Amino acid sequence: MSIHLKKCFIALMLCCGSALMAISQPYASVRALPSSNNSIFDGYAIGFLINNNNYATIIDVGSAGGEVARTIAQQNFPTISSLYNVSSWTSLDPSQKHLYQQFLSNVISEGSTEKITSIRMNSLEAADALNIIADLIYLGNTDGTTLHNEIVAWFSHLSANGTIFGTNWSDHAIQTAVTIAASDLNLVLRIVDNSWYLERS
Repeated sequence: MSIHLKKCFIALMLCCGSALMAISQPYASVRALPSSNNSIFDGYAIGFLINNNNYATIIDVGSAGGEVARTIAQQNFPTISSLYNVSSWTSLDPSQKHLYQQFLSNVISEGSTEKITSIRMNSLEAADALNIIADLIYLGNTDGTTLHNEIVAWFSHLSANGTIFGTNWSDHAIQTAVTIAASDLNLVLRIVDNSWYLERS
């Protein structure tokens, strides 16, 4: 093989290798499904928080379809250095057996594979296992009976000027869980429309 052909072969291998490495795991290994819509009620509020506080590390815990992390990734905030999605991706509904595959497929179609780190754990398991300190933690739990424990568990991951927040404030059980957690952890509680925010005092 001539020197010229060798150079061409090496260049081709480097090009192919770059293409194969363009998508990180686990996205690179999934059979992509057709993308689904991405819409969350409080997308504007999330953007306001990030821009006003220069938040760098964000954890989306259990938002439906990973919409919070996906919405944030699409907005290209310059201050964000790490964006995580935490979910077990399980459902008792047999028609929703492809939840995780659908999430990964959506992230691929939206071009956000290098922005969102997917962690497949349930909320309390992740809060116990991870050593991440975050500026913004979204809790998608809408069960007031377990939300208090989740807030307490994720509080240790909150940065000095960070915020834990969620939605469904109109639910009385959510109000009770969040209010008690705010008192237990000495956090400031703010309510905006149907969203709640907990911040260090």
